[in-house]
Amino acid sequence: MLLYRCKKGSIGVIDTNALIILSLSLIEKCARHHEFFVEERAQLVIDSVVNELENTTVQGHQQRCIPYLADCLLQIIDCHNEMITETVNKIMLKTRNTSHKVYINCVVWFI
Repeated sequence: MLLYRCKKGSIGVIDTNALIILSLSLIEKCARHHEFFVEERAQLVIDSVVNELENTTVQGHQQRCIPYLADCLLQIIDCHNEMITETVNKIMLKTRNTSHKVYINCVVWFI
């Protein structure tokens, strides 16, 4: 992907982090509108949002996870309560990751 070809510390990395944050904010705001954010749309984005827990390659991972990623996941689950079991199972599978950052972010999400 073009976004990940930036050198560490370059302006491209900052832009990538900002793009991810804006995308998570957009999904979270869309999920506030139950009529618009139907279950099919939620199913389309939930895997990508959960996979963001493991995205440590882009700088700013820790700062993204707690405020933006957690809010986004919670809003999706609040919008579609029937997805809670599936989403929690996906997050729990992420705790098997060897990176301590990913493990901590997954556990903190439940607190």
